[in-house]
Amino acid sequence: MSSEPKTFIPTLIYIFIIVISSLFVYVFTKSEVRKMLRNKDLMQERLNEKINLVEASLVEKQQLSAENRIVELSQLNLSMIKNPNQPKVINIDKHKFLEIQELIKLKYE
Repeated sequence: MSSEPKTFIPTLIYIFIIVISSLFVYVFTKSEVRKMLRNKDLMQERLNEKINLVEASLVEKQQLSAENRIVELSQLNLSMIKNPNQPKVINIDKHKFLEIQELIKLKYE
């Protein structure tokens, strides 16, 4: 009987240390996960801000390079006028074009 209390107390202490260590690891891991999630959310917000800035820049670029804006500025600031005659369009048959291209290759080879 006297040996049971001597082995019971060290075993109880050993189990207590294991439980406390496990709880410590759990709490530490939980806090790290929370930090990582907060960091992830912060980084996602920053990414969204950057994406919005890029999209805003693209929209501004499209507005600045729009044909009607360029024509208007060239007419007002540079006194340019738009050509009333539209450029002429020449239609060529694809097969005829390929034949001519082959003839040119043969001639200059």
